Amino acid sequence: MSPDAPLEPLAHFEWELLRSERLRAGLVGALMVVGSLVIGATLAITSATTGPRLPDGAVLTAFTGPVLLGAFELCLWWLLGRAVESGRMPFAGWGVVTIVLEITGCTGIMLLLAETFDPLLALHGPPSLLYVGFILVAILRLSQWLPIVAGGLAGLQYAALSIYLWPTVSTFPAPTQLVLPFPHGTKAAIYALVGVAAGWVAREVRRRVTRTLNEMSERQRVLDLFGLQVSPQVVDKLLSMESAFESELRSVCVMFLDIRNFTRFSEHRSPAEVVDYLNTLFDSHIGLIHQHNGVVNKFLGDGFMAIFGAPISDGRDGRNGVAAALAILEETERMVAAGAIPETGLGIGLHLGEVIVGNVGSKQRQEYTVIGDTVNTAARIEGLNKALGSTLLVSGAVRAVAMDLVGDAAAEKPLAVKGRVEPVQVYRVR
Repeated sequence: MSPDAPLEPLAHFEWELLRSERLRAGLVGALMVVGSLVIGATLAITSATTGPRLPDGAVLTAFTGPVLLGAFELCLWWLLGRAVESGRMPFAGWGVVTIVLEITGCTGIMLLLAETFDPLLALHGPPSLLYVGFILVAILRLSQWLPIVAGGLAGLQYAALSIYLWPTVSTFPAPTQLVLPFPHGTKAAIYALVGVAAGWVAREVRRRVTRTLNEMSERQRVLDLFGLQVSPQVVDKLLSMESAFESELRSVCVMFLDIRNFTRFSEHRSPAEVVDYLNTLFDSHIGLIHQHNGVVNKFLGDGFMAIFGAPISDGRDGRNGVAAALAILEETERMVAAGAIPETGLGIGLHLGEVIVGNVGSKQRQEYTVIGDTVNTAARIEGLNKALGSTLLVSGAVRAVAMDLVGDAAAEKPLAVKGRVEPVQVYRVR
């Protein structure tokens, strides 16, 4: 799969790590090659002018080791570039292989310097710092084990090199602390400890990055699922819930809203005017639904369906639905009076009952929705507004939980609705 194709955040993160590793290899390779050229040129000029005479082959030795290690890093840069272009991750364990070759390359450089120059210079001089450099840059790979492998391998190889050079080092007329075994053993242990510390840092950084990406992925999943149906506060609450979208049976209040005479209105308006009108009207309606902990679940052309109680509930779902409906009617009247929209009539129906809530659809596309007789009944109740000349009708179940808002609602005689055997008792609120 191409790394430029749409990916999950964690998969994209792995490709970004590969690109970072390629950049690291290129920079290290370039620095090694340039550094070796500078050191070799400096030694040659110094030896040819006022400096002391260098051992035979010293310049070539100082030049060869870093160049070979730099060439390896540049080859790694090229290979990783091919991997990125082809969309194929390198073979498993490639990171360990590169670490082994890098640390071994550092040991090779130190051995060359020890054989040509001075063993103490190789063991205690600047070349030994290459180990630390490669251990620390291994953190950039955000793998716990690569820095540990680098540190452990550096400690073992340094100890082995010290033992190999010990017959020569022990005879050097140098300060006692430099020719004793203790400093070399301590240095080897320090390399291993630095590797462990670097591994812990890499693990913590990766853990925090992974956690952040998981949170971003989950938030995006919620946003993809609900779009603009819910308020940011509801999104935040959903993210704190576990298994928020599994299908389940729960009690909700369902609202259906319809714009009266919309067909006649749209016949004499351009499409742009119709869309602008709907956007203006629904913008206020959706905001009021959100304010009362509701979710606009479906747009139905000249209306919508909203639910209160799913995916989250505050235990006052029926009351929230009535309060939102009353607020929508008042806001619509205010907008008409202010001239923001033309004369607009609404029909709203509310019903409270059990439904199945959850994701419905295919693997390619899913929608969070509610299914059940409660939904159908709410739609039928809204449709009764036309016959009764009302604006807001609620079922008996809604009235029972919102008496403080609709206690004086007039009871209509039980009405037969399509799809139900038993008549439905409704109450006229407006």
